[in-house]
Amino acid sequence: MSSSEADHHQQQSQQEQQQHPSEVHTSDASYWYGKDKRDSPSTWTHQLSPTDLAELDSVIVSISASGKDLSLVTLADVEPLMPGFASTLSRLLLEVVNGQGFYLLKGIPVWRYSVFESAAAYWAIGLFFGQAVSQNGKGHLLGHVRDIGFDPRNPLTRIYTTSAAQPFH
Repeated sequence: MSSSEADHHQQQSQQEQQQHPSEVHTSDASYWYGKDKRDSPSTWTHQLSPTDLAELDSVIVSISASGKDLSLVTLADVEPLMPGFASTLSRLLLEVVNGQGFYLLKGIPVWRYSVFESAAAYWAIGLFFGQAVSQNGKGHLLGHVRDIGFDPRNPLTRIYTTSAAQPFH
């Protein structure tokens, strides 16, 4: 969703709340409460099937064999190798953008992948959701969440580089 679309959506929501400050009723799937999602995980979770995994594995093999830097791998490189999973990811994108705003993918077997293969899998999936942009001042396009011993009390420390719990963000 573009910044202007998000601003418009927020303005519309604020206008609705001003018109009906005590209650906002809408059929828009983007309006939801955590308790409702907690009680219905099947509406926001996709468990990868054996076919999804086989297709994802073929993408990982292809990326690895190409020798390309991940930043040079495009949707055109991966989509033909995973037609079924691509269709699922395209459907989930519509739900993320036009529906409830999120989806959880479960079942990616990271224990059987090298660090590069895991990165390739996440990169390939991410291509269906938009263009990668820098995640930090160092220009990283894909970040790894792991404790590398930094002090979480230091305001310059990224919390994902520590053992501290991450707040909702």
